[in-house]
Amino acid sequence: MMATSRSLLNESCDEMMEPLPIGSPTCLDTLSAVNPSVFEEDFLQLLEPTPLSEETCSRLKEVAKSIPDDDKEEESFVIQEDTDGPQLHDVVCSRAKVYYQMPGCQRFRQIIKAAIPAYRQADTRLDKSSVIAATMDQAMHHPTLGRIRFWKYESRRKRWVTLGSDQIRDKVGHALRELIQETIRTQRSPSMMIRPVVK
Repeated sequence: MMATSRSLLNESCDEMMEPLPIGSPTCLDTLSAVNPSVFEEDFLQLLEPTPLSEETCSRLKEVAKSIPDDDKEEESFVIQEDTDGPQLHDVVCSRAKVYYQMPGCQRFRQIIKAAIPAYRQADTRLDKSSVIAATMDQAMHHPTLGRIRFWKYESRRKRWVTLGSDQIRDKVGHALRELIQETIRTQRSPSMMIRPVVK
């Protein structure tokens, strides 16, 4: 029996997020202006809503078992065969790298990367909120597959749940800021600096 996925609402957030502007347009213009070709990858157009294979489910279970108990939070995921769960084109929210190569997660990272220039150029909180809204709209709607779902595994209840709009928006905003900080750290890394040759 397939369990019904329910959106998690009013989940506590670790940090304050920018307010969503009233009357925010469903805009693709911002992201398309940044890099219109990023959403036209062949594999994105050809993706089919294929459930995760039995082999993948087994492998993910083994990975979850190997995680120390101290690290087994809600982000430590296990696939339940009798539970409605993520498909290849969906986005799985996890700190682990287990789902890193899923097409849906790859597409989400590309969308975030494409939105970085617009987000950095936004001067006000309202402008940043508009970029987040546009990025969220792009991430949640595939040009050929339609609506994309964001999933999280509740380890305590041993079930998959879909995120609500507020949670997805928080994830998009966090992903944008995290990628910017990662880029800054990489640029400042001593290993990236050119050292003078000592004769």
